[in-house]
Amino acid sequence: MSATNQEQTERETLLSEAERIAKVGSWIWNVRTARVRWSDELYRILGYELGSEATTERFFARLHPDDVERIREQSSRAAAEGLTQNASCRIVRPDGTVRHVEMTGAALRDESGELDRIVGTVLDVTESHQTRVALEHTAEILRDAQRIAHLGSWRWLFEGDVGEWSDELLRIHGLWPGPSPSLEQFMALVHPEDRALIASGMEVARAGRGAPSIELRIVRPDGAVRHVVTEMRPLTDDGGQQIGMHGTVLDVTEQRSLERRLLQAQKLEALGRLAGGIAHDFNNLLTIILVSADVARAKKRFEPLDDIIGAAERAKALTQQLLTFSRQAVSRPRSFDAAESTRQGLELLRRLIGEDVTVHYEPPSQRLVVRLDESRFQQIVINLLVNARDAMPRGGSVTVSLEAAHLPQGSLETQPPLPPGSYAVLLVRDAGTGMDEVTLLRALEPFFTTKEVGGGTGLGLSTVFGIASQAGGGVSLESAPEAGTTVRVFLPIVEADAPEHALPGAKPARGGSERILLVEDDAAVARVVEQTLAAAGFQVVTCVRPSAALQAGSLGPAFDLLLTDLMLPEMTGADLAARLLAEGRTRRVLFATGHAPESLGTLPSDAAIVTKPFRPNRLLASVRAVLDGTPLPADD
Repeated sequence: MSATNQEQTERETLLSEAERIAKVGSWIWNVRTARVRWSDELYRILGYELGSEATTERFFARLHPDDVERIREQSSRAAAEGLTQNASCRIVRPDGTVRHVEMTGAALRDESGELDRIVGTVLDVTESHQTRVALEHTAEILRDAQRIAHLGSWRWLFEGDVGEWSDELLRIHGLWPGPSPSLEQFMALVHPEDRALIASGMEVARAGRGAPSIELRIVRPDGAVRHVVTEMRPLTDDGGQQIGMHGTVLDVTEQRSLERRLLQAQKLEALGRLAGGIAHDFNNLLTIILVSADVARAKKRFEPLDDIIGAAERAKALTQQLLTFSRQAVSRPRSFDAAESTRQGLELLRRLIGEDVTVHYEPPSQRLVVRLDESRFQQIVINLLVNARDAMPRGGSVTVSLEAAHLPQGSLETQPPLPPGSYAVLLVRDAGTGMDEVTLLRALEPFFTTKEVGGGTGLGLSTVFGIASQAGGGVSLESAPEAGTTVRVFLPIVEADAPEHALPGAKPARGGSERILLVEDDAAVARVVEQTLAAAGFQVVTCVRPSAALQAGSLGPAFDLLLTDLMLPEMTGADLAARLLAEGRTRRVLFATGHAPESLGTLPSDAAIVTKPFRPNRLLASVRAVLDGTPLPADD
């Protein structure tokens, strides 16, 4: 063999081996002679014996039936016009296995420009196709999982300000289907009051101080408000350099709605048990008031009036506790002393617990200020005390304490785990039957209960967990059979709110000479309010029905102020005020009510309200503030 032939053989061997490794076969079709040649690898791809006859018909015989017509049409057009052909199709081997291939063909012309040959390659892409299909299937599973869980994901790259948003994230924001928005458009959907939370969360994440979880509100383009929890982390390249942010957004609107309903169910369950004790306490207070009033009237002595006022103040505080406990409004967090609120809650609960259960309260040595809706905090106290009592069917003792705790490394023992910080810890320990390990693991689940049917809803501890976690805290449980249960509720310690505008001491409120239209359907209340206003110099026209108020409003000059009860016959005080304001018959409005203001959802957020019962000085100060356009004094 000559050197030239040997080199040719080596090149052919090298080419054949390269084709085998790359799984790419080659072919050549002589247009003039119609002769076809295949490389060894093409024989293997098609499943034919090496060296067997190579024809176009044998090639088409291996194509998937669904691909034959399309490939024939493309090949004929390419041959007729001398075009380059690129096509994807499937090969069915004799054993039935299906291979996916990518075909490329190119026309070669002779020196005169006539079509001479067509050469091409067939690349076996089965493995990459299977990988792509698997990835697409995984992506579809992920999309379905996100849709079912209402959990969207996002990624934002610093360079180019490029954002990538999952389909479910767009659905949560009310943007699906449609083009992907910019980061600026997304931020515009965040409730204005919550945008600072996003900014601070990104700052924490970018500084490497953790992956913050933030609950906020978004306002969809149609005006619907959704509650979401977003978590975010820095996105880094292979070198550890931050190149962007990524995270998730969980729609918790339905969960928050359910939590509010569950909380109300707990309140109703406990209210039934509270009724007997409250009736007893209230009757005692009324007895003091009635007896003391009779003594003062009979003996013309005024010393008993101190007892009357003191008893009335206690009745007012008790009523306010009930209103706070039963209100159904959206949570209104504020800062308050956890120790004082716990003491008030225990005082309210002493008859609910029963005489066979002794409660020992250990107050903290310092003031512990927390921030959440105080009614929800007292709901925590109620639920834990009720659970402790139910765990001791034969009676026993319950220890309630409050203390400050600093978690330097956070806590993994609480649910949910807590970041480092200072916490107020409410501890409730009973001497009851306790829980085994299996029960302890499920104790925080909604509706999980070991009580018999009708014995409870199973919402107690899950409600405690929900309230604590929403306030940035957590819950830990310790229990063992016949060894009692200890529940610790952790709530972040905060600074006290700045004091609200309050009525200064016992300084008399300033009166006036303005005209006031008073509408109150209780004649006795109308009489004392009218006397109080008149004694301060105001000109008062009193009506017990809205229809009379409308008639009075049509006579003479417009009133300077409408002072109306909210709950009236014929129409509500809000409707009456709207009519008189629209007709220009009153310049300002002050509402009076004995209900929790938060439950009066029909009123505008800036409505002026004075709550009953009120003392003369508070009434006059509220009237003066509305007339002068200054802030109302804080509640007593």
